[in-house]
Amino acid sequence: MVPDKPPAPVPPRVYKMLFKQFSDALGSTPKTPVKRRPGAAVTYNSPSTSTSAAATRATAASARLPFARRGKLQFPTGTGTAAERKIDKYRPLISEVCASVPDAIPHVTAAMAYIFSSARYKNLTERPEVLLCAVYVVAAKELVLRREEGGEDEARQMEWYEGRVAEVTAFLEKRGVTNESQGDGEVRWRDWFNEAVTEIAGEDMRATRWYTNMVGVPPGRAGGEGDAGDEGDWEEEEEEGAQDAEKGQAQVQVMESGIGSMMQDRVDFLSDRRRKAFAEWKADALRRIAQLEA
Repeated sequence: MVPDKPPAPVPPRVYKMLFKQFSDALGSTPKTPVKRRPGAAVTYNSPSTSTSAAATRATAASARLPFARRGKLQFPTGTGTAAERKIDKYRPLISEVCASVPDAIPHVTAAMAYIFSSARYKNLTERPEVLLCAVYVVAAKELVLRREEGGEDEARQMEWYEGRVAEVTAFLEKRGVTNESQGDGEVRWRDWFNEAVTEIAGEDMRATRWYTNMVGVPPGRAGGEGDAGDEGDWEEEEEEGAQDAEKGQAQVQVMESGIGSMMQDRVDFLSDRRRKAFAEWKADALRRIAQLEA
């Protein structure tokens, strides 16, 4: 058996080219090893550049302290949703105004965040301090006055309202809020305050989430405070049925407003027209079945 021949040697031209590439990549190194002294910096050389000992020490220090030469870390200025971040600067004022009713702080904060993020109530944000006082008065009325005995009495409500007005007046005077001259006469902040209270306590605002959370009324039932009483003894089945009916009505309203009248016929499978068409189709199908069986 003839042994396998050894591989042919590399041609001289290719060998010289490989040798040159390895020589350029490895660089020049001493033939005899040199013992490194203790504490001496380690140097790393490359084919194109050579690193000095001082630069190596600086690089090593930077590697050990990765944050030493970087700028200050940037942290977000506020937390929560975008609407809540809009009122971050008013949070200290909210705590100051609600000092006598601490339970109103989260509700007033939610109301301010909603109003500042809503284009519909942009006019209320022109004087934020007065708006804050108006929201506080409405929230305090729902949380305190309505839970007091005799809180529904009109005279008691007026007395309580004037007391809250005196409280917010002292706050606004401390903040330097004064009357302004606009057009023909002077615009008193009290007039603006009364208009803001009327707007915040209106039916439209009562349907918002922050208001329903404050008064403890599920969304969709806001404004129905006078319905309580004898109806509180309903059966659980009847109550659940009423809730389902309200949910169904709300879904229909959302569907009609979102899809539009042109698309309504495509999704309303139980319309009168489709019911009539189905009845005609069913009668025709039964007639054909009877003919086939006869």
